[in-house]
Amino acid sequence: MDDQLHLLTGAYALNAVDDQERSRFEHELPFGHPTAEEARQLSETAALLAAETTPVAPPPGLRDRLLAQIATMPQDEPVLDPRDDRTPSASPTPVVAPPAAAPAVADAPMAPVVPLGGRRRQA
Repeated sequence: MDDQLHLLTGAYALNAVDDQERSRFEHELPFGHPTAEEARQLSETAALLAAETTPVAPPPGLRDRLLAQIATMPQDEPVLDPRDDRTPSASPTPVVAPPAAAPAVADAPMAPVVPLGGRRRQA
């Protein structure tokens, strides 16, 4: 088992992993393993937080401002990782370096904080 799978627990809980990572996570961690239990608890917390939110309409013009910022953001060339063996082809799969931090959107409304109080289940 890969000792680094615990680094994926947060991303796994938020469904922010690709199919290969999800498969590795689910097949290499036996039921009851501490890392699998951590991912289960994080998933439950994410679901509780999502259930307590109220959808908020984005401010007018947000999409246009974001697309304008994206259009001016410099793009990095793909970095080739020769160790990536996910594809059977002889050429390595491009790995894109993370982009520089984008400027914050100043007029985005803050979501209200809702105390969970008695909604928290005891394990």
